[in-house]
Amino acid sequence: MSAFDYHSFVDFMQAAVSAGLSPQTIDKMSELGFESIHDAALRAKHVDHRLAGEIEVMLVMSGYKDHMEASQGSAPPRGPAPRFEQPAPRTSAGGMLNKALAAADPLNSEEALRDFRDNVYARSARAPNDARWVTWCKICAAWGISPVPLTADTIEKVGTSFRSGGYRSSAQYFSRARKEHIHVTGQAVPPPVELAIRDAIRSIERGMGTNSPKDAFRLDSLDICIDLLEERLRFHHAMVVLGSWFLCREIELSALRVKHMTLDSERKQVCLTLSASKNDTVGSMVQRRHSCYCGTIPETICPYHAALRIADQCSSDSEDFIFAADTGEPMTKAQTIEAIHAVLTAADVPLTRAGAPLEPEVNRFGGHCLRVSGAQHLCRMRIPVSTIMLLGRWGSRAIERYVQDTELEDALYGIAAAGLPTLPPGPAALKDKAHDSPPWTLVHNLEESEPAPPPRPTKKARSTKTDAEDKEAVAAMIGSLDDIAARLELIQDRPDLVCKRKAHMRDPEESSRPPAKWRARCGWPYGYSNFTRAHDDGSQNLCLKCFPEAGAESRKKAAGQQPSDTESTDSYDSSSS
Repeated sequence: MSAFDYHSFVDFMQAAVSAGLSPQTIDKMSELGFESIHDAALRAKHVDHRLAGEIEVMLVMSGYKDHMEASQGSAPPRGPAPRFEQPAPRTSAGGMLNKALAAADPLNSEEALRDFRDNVYARSARAPNDARWVTWCKICAAWGISPVPLTADTIEKVGTSFRSGGYRSSAQYFSRARKEHIHVTGQAVPPPVELAIRDAIRSIERGMGTNSPKDAFRLDSLDICIDLLEERLRFHHAMVVLGSWFLCREIELSALRVKHMTLDSERKQVCLTLSASKNDTVGSMVQRRHSCYCGTIPETICPYHAALRIADQCSSDSEDFIFAADTGEPMTKAQTIEAIHAVLTAADVPLTRAGAPLEPEVNRFGGHCLRVSGAQHLCRMRIPVSTIMLLGRWGSRAIERYVQDTELEDALYGIAAAGLPTLPPGPAALKDKAHDSPPWTLVHNLEESEPAPPPRPTKKARSTKTDAEDKEAVAAMIGSLDDIAARLELIQDRPDLVCKRKAHMRDPEESSRPPAKWRARCGWPYGYSNFTRAHDDGSQNLCLKCFPEAGAESRKKAAGQQPSDTESTDSYDSSSS
């Protein structure tokens, strides 16, 4: 067995040194963002031949080559392999005792333990977590002190370096050091050291300034003539539109396989099955749906028609990735962001903005820009916040930061002085429901808001339509948007349980109330808590206040299983005899 963990950043650096690689080569691999020995093996064919030769030496010396050859006995999964940092949900109907016992076999125990330890953190978090400890050790070495055990003097000196270096996430470094202290000493961090950590974080963060807001682009800015774009750019345009509507992170887009997108031509709906993600570590494979909204929005930014354009160009193999690189492998984070930037550039959306004083311009859009932009677009369309949280798989107040600037822009999509098209009337039941319980949105109804101040004179020519015609057009648009909101809510799968330590019955009036007023049946205000949603499959620990019948059933079962006094005495006598 190898002494190296092939998915650890620290072991990657140790293997490089053990293989005799020069400091210049190690620095170059670090600059390229190599995260582990396994990551270096996957990326070796994409670097120059000299660096590839150095990587090959490291793979042989570390035992990675022998390990991979020995593991080829099992049949490889069909289709290209996912990105290393992508979550890998396991499909299983239930626990299997034979596999559980096999993990304790000396032949399997080391690999099973490594797999267990590797999955304490997400794959994408392992390298940063190890890098924080490497940084901590380097700073301690510069001060001439030991990194552990933690003392008040250690905290003060490391905190001084963090403040001088302008570190913004020092709390994460202290958290990593706490865990290492407990691992080495077997004891909790002493209270005086905890007090020193709190003081250090206050000093480091004083005067730091707030984090930059999450930038977003207007989805309607992508309403461009896509026929003039080259084929690959048209495909990426559809990817950006679809990802914005489904509030996807870039890693979720790159993980989509052909079988994960289904189209219903009769209902004109598109359904995406999303694998395990940042806030779905279990791997629930949730499904989200959108319909065709043409008539209220242009066809170029309609989610259904974007999915149709993608289906025409993607692979026909169900196991292939929808958004793949030229090699057939899933797009890397850099490739996905580059594709998004290319689409935004074609739509004349600025990619940078002014930075802090005496600093260069900063990039506006990263891997979460589709999620941010989509959430703000849905807010402008008067979609209830509860529906946006359901679409975005949110179970916390994170949505507030995503939609923070929505009301600074136009309240409604596409309202103009010209006549506005409307959708066909929806089902009567939806209209009655919307009328009886109006949805709670961040964008208020213009008819209910206070009278707007008189408009300032502008150089643009005023509309020739009368005020009555303008109001009629606005009312028609509001009706169309509310119809979309009702239809969107209807086609989603909204579980009845909201879970934290226990599973509670959700508020039946979620869509008509702000999150601050969401109450479970027992009274728990879960709207601004970190929670997950789930269906009642019998595996959850139910709240007895929300489900009193569950408590009655458990007491009944306990009473049925408990022996009577006579039976207990008889069994005791027989056992003692």
